[in-house]
Amino acid sequence: MTDFSFNNPRYMDILNRQVISMDQGACYNPEFLVSRNMHDYPSRMMQIARAVWLGQLEASKYGADVVFGSILSGQGERWQNFGETPHHYLWCQMISRAMFAERSLAPEFPVFLQENAKSDEKWSRAFPSLDGDTTLLIDHASYIYAADSASALAAFLSRKGIRTSGYGPYDTGWQELATGQLSLGIERLQLLLARLASEGTRRVITASAEGHYMLTVMAEELGLTHDIEVVNILNIADRMDTKQAYVYGGGLYTRYLGLAERLMQLTPNTQELPIANYWEFQPIYDGDARVNKINKWTPPLCAEFFDTPEKSVFSERIFEMTASRIAEIPHSQLVIMDAHAYSMAIRYQFEKNKLMFYWDVLR
Repeated sequence: MTDFSFNNPRYMDILNRQVISMDQGACYNPEFLVSRNMHDYPSRMMQIARAVWLGQLEASKYGADVVFGSILSGQGERWQNFGETPHHYLWCQMISRAMFAERSLAPEFPVFLQENAKSDEKWSRAFPSLDGDTTLLIDHASYIYAADSASALAAFLSRKGIRTSGYGPYDTGWQELATGQLSLGIERLQLLLARLASEGTRRVITASAEGHYMLTVMAEELGLTHDIEVVNILNIADRMDTKQAYVYGGGLYTRYLGLAERLMQLTPNTQELPIANYWEFQPIYDGDARVNKINKWTPPLCAEFFDTPEKSVFSERIFEMTASRIAEIPHSQLVIMDAHAYSMAIRYQFEKNKLMFYWDVLR
């Protein structure tokens, strides 16, 4: 298995590249935009982490707060401007957080929210029988926050003739890796793979970006080989039934999995007129199916993991910033593809008459 740490020369080499300043990307980085502190800009954050690792700077609560302040947005980093892999900075953030955690300086992240009876009832009602040969992988956040869309997901799979042997919720290890609990995150992913293997699973349909990222990108990077066929639900769908929708793909789908083009294919406009004077690299259209171009520059709504109460204030400010941009754009639907962002929108009652989870529009 891969040594996922800065002791591994591969990751130290990656870190050495991430500290090179890319300040011209500051206008895209949401952490910097809401704080206006340069230590929240990606390269500066990694400069702090690298100095601590090399013993040039004392590990402190201040440094830990900076490194744990990021929502892992993936915006404004080297890869976005230079065409590098989107994963390198994310991995450096994970390892840097682990470095502070080993020094007992990490914030205390919550254990997964307890699945409540209402969520359990909605899922069991949507999937009353489990007798198929395909496992549907639902992560904890989707199980909790998108339970109202479980029946739509079940109906979609039924139309496709897909029967499932289980749906979860499954612990993928993403939460732990995202919060610097590397050993625990790797263990959770190993347990998931072992569980699927023991159940004789040959095919998994991932119904979220989190599950897909963990079973594909992270499993490969960590050297956790498996022979399970992993199919994302977007590649089963023929289209998304949207009408003048702002489609929010989320960071994992659009940046780390690179599926923005697939989302565009699923929401094609039959008529499309570009609207000028919107943010650079984020075109807006007068379109019948979709009003925005989905790409890696789409600003994030929030952290895509269970955040701490202290850090959630940072995430809320980012939500308010992006929500204000979305509100300026003429649209009839807001389709959100990340469960955490969907939960934030519900909590703030943001466009509640337009709000939809993407399972509801899969066809």
